[in-house]
Amino acid sequence: MQRGGISNFYYYSDTQGNHNTEKGFVAGGNTTYNADTIPAMKIIVSWPFANEAFSAHGNLDKIRLNLGDVGSSSSSHGYVPGGGTASDLAPPSPYTYAFTEIAKFSFVNDGNSTDVGDLTNARAKMTSASSSTNGYTMGGRPQYPPFTIFRNDIDRFPFATDTNAVDYGDLVPSPPSDPSNAAITAGRHGMAGSSSATHGYAIGGYTELSGSTVIDQIQKFQFTSSGSATDVGNLALAGALQSGAQG
Repeated sequence: MQRGGISNFYYYSDTQGNHNTEKGFVAGGNTTYNADTIPAMKIIVSWPFANEAFSAHGNLDKIRLNLGDVGSSSSSHGYVPGGGTASDLAPPSPYTYAFTEIAKFSFVNDGNSTDVGDLTNARAKMTSASSSTNGYTMGGRPQYPPFTIFRNDIDRFPFATDTNAVDYGDLVPSPPSDPSNAAITAGRHGMAGSSSATHGYAIGGYTELSGSTVIDQIQKFQFTSSGSATDVGNLALAGALQSGAQG
């Protein structure tokens, strides 16, 4: 299937979205669910909100999949933190590694991303938020496999300078369903992310790999001062691997 000259656009999954006031962007992902046999993607696709004419915008610095639903966006650039990949070559499995690099690409000019810093920990399946001055990356899992370690931290990186992220706070703790299993680390992945002018939100997600650990929690943290998130409400139904949006 094609739209605006982009083959198989509708088949992409595990991608990440960014936006400014005029355009939407989607980056990375894989072309089918079975990414062990179908190569993952580097492509950045853009479309204007006025007419939804999809076009190739550039490429990421490397193949990235298992990205969060939304990336951090400044007024001029999109940021793609972390993700999972094996290499730019054929798998064994693109799920083998997670990494730390933060990729940045221009909203104004078509072109490839550049590596501008690192997260505090390698992670994939996280989510993000944005203030007017900083990007935030929340939760995720550091490697696939193993299946038992999930991130609980919130990283922050500035838009004004290209530099590494710092540990900003923590998500609400998520005790494992089996407390006797010491290998399971309290955390979450597969969340949706949203931003207001003053707060970032992490919505739903998995606390473990099992589908029975999907949660309905909505939590938020402040942009103005570092600190941990708080539980502020619940979804109508528990959900994971969903997307978030804001007005």
